[in-house]
Amino acid sequence: MNWSKHFFVISYNGSGFHGWQNQKDGNSVQEIIEKILTSILKKPMIIYGCGRTDAGVHADNYVFHAIIPSNLETLKYRLNKQLPDQIAVKDIIHVPEKAHAQKDAIERIYTYYIHQDKDPALNTFSTWNPDIKIDIERIIAGCKLIENASDFKSFCLSPDKHYSTICKIHKVEMFQRGNRLALRFHGDHYLKSMIRLLVGELIRLSEGKTSLKNFEAYLQNTLEKPRHYKAHPQGLHLSYVQYPFLKLEIERPL
Repeated sequence: MNWSKHFFVISYNGSGFHGWQNQKDGNSVQEIIEKILTSILKKPMIIYGCGRTDAGVHADNYVFHAIIPSNLETLKYRLNKQLPDQIAVKDIIHVPEKAHAQKDAIERIYTYYIHQDKDPALNTFSTWNPDIKIDIERIIAGCKLIENASDFKSFCLSPDKHYSTICKIHKVEMFQRGNRLALRFHGDHYLKSMIRLLVGELIRLSEGKTSLKNFEAYLQNTLEKPRHYKAHPQGLHLSYVQYPFLKLEIERPL
């Protein structure tokens, strides 16, 4: 039987997990998939993800790679039958042998969702915030400042644990439909809790609790940022991961 490298595109509801990556004390998405793949293929399986997601964060199109039998056409069906309802395999794609889910990614797109009307159907996948004052002009201005920034040290919970705090977010988009808001970040990579900290500060900016001048100074690390306000995890989704040889079609969030 020939084995070859494949990319798996999956989605998952992160509510019941301690993130993607295997944990010593916690339930992870990676651990569950590895166990089921091992059971199906009768061989210890290790999978390699495109990056980490924090506890409670969701994924719409997460990518990992694994080496599997080339002719196993029923694998997607068998995985979805055995995986819990919170995880779904969307596609399995044969890729070049040297392809790597993490190292070859050229763009990671995250989306943060907020809704203001109480809705039980949304509460798991979006943050309910009935009191937020949405100032579109101030949010858009803040998004432009993020696009011009390069060192996100002030928006990282543990900057000393990172080799570098330099990141490039080349586009931040805002979408609004009724009382729902989505903020979409296009970047090469991100620091720990970086997007949730940026969203938290954009909310403060929208409400007039911080100024554009101060927000820009935080991004330039010329003004010490006050205590971290981190947006809740359930609103954050890893939406897409793009590769030079594999680009997923991007849809509007709202």
